[in-house]
Amino acid sequence: YNVFVILFSLLVVASCISRVSATIQQVIKLNSEAGDRKRQVAMYLKINKISSHLCIRVLRFVDHSLRKHKAAPLDSQLLSQTLIN
Repeated sequence: YNVFVILFSLLVVASCISRVSATIQQVIKLNSEAGDRKRQVAMYLKINKISSHLCIRVLRFVDHSLRKHKAAPLDSQLLSQTLIN
C-alpha cells in the first residue's frame, strides 16, 4: 500500500510540475512577443528619424496597448448579476 501511495504521489507531483513549467513557458513567450513588438516599433521610429518627443509618446502608447492586450477578459458567468452591475 505504501509503495502505491508513493508512486501515485510522484505522478501527481510530476503532473503539477509539468503544468507549472508549461505556464511559465507560456508567460515567457508572451513577454518575449511583446518585447519584440516594442523593439520593432522603436526601430521603425529610429529608421524614419521621428522626433524623440513623438517617439516617447508612441512607445508609451505601445506599452499601454500591450498591457491592455494582456489583460484577461472577464468571464461574466463567474459573477453574480449584482457584481456585474
